[in-house]
Amino acid sequence: MVQISRDHIAFQVIEKLQKSSISEKLDFFEKNYGSLYAEEVRAQLTHHDLEILTLILGKEVMISDVVNQMSITQGGVSRRIKKLNELGYLERFRGLENYRNVYVKLTSKGEHLAKANVAFHESAYKEAKQDFSSLTEDELQTIERFLNIVQKYGEFGE
Repeated sequence: MVQISRDHIAFQVIEKLQKSSISEKLDFFEKNYGSLYAEEVRAQLTHHDLEILTLILGKEVMISDVVNQMSITQGGVSRRIKKLNELGYLERFRGLENYRNVYVKLTSKGEHLAKANVAFHESAYKEAKQDFSSLTEDELQTIERFLNIVQKYGEFGE
């Protein structure tokens, strides 16, 4: 029998379920950062926007690298980046060595929101880890089998 890591199961469940739950993020942002970001996210941003900001956090990256790490099309990423640029969350610029390469980096506004998103995920993971600590090995095995079945049918696809 394979020993299942409670941390691994908690992380897997949170990562899969939170991809579709922006309302919890809004509550977290409002509670911890005030209503400004919650209202902006509610009105204008999507889960993919927050994921893009988090991917870029602390780096200057080529747009093609963002595309390669996202679960949406190149066109979808391009539209999201254009909108994030227009809203002042990131800046686009051309490479100095190769002008064809387009890079992005976060503005201070984008960095603040990306850090809030990271804090949300860390908080959710910590809470889930605590909740999973009381489960038996049999319960963990059942959860892992369930996640594998659901992922097989694409519901939580990577």
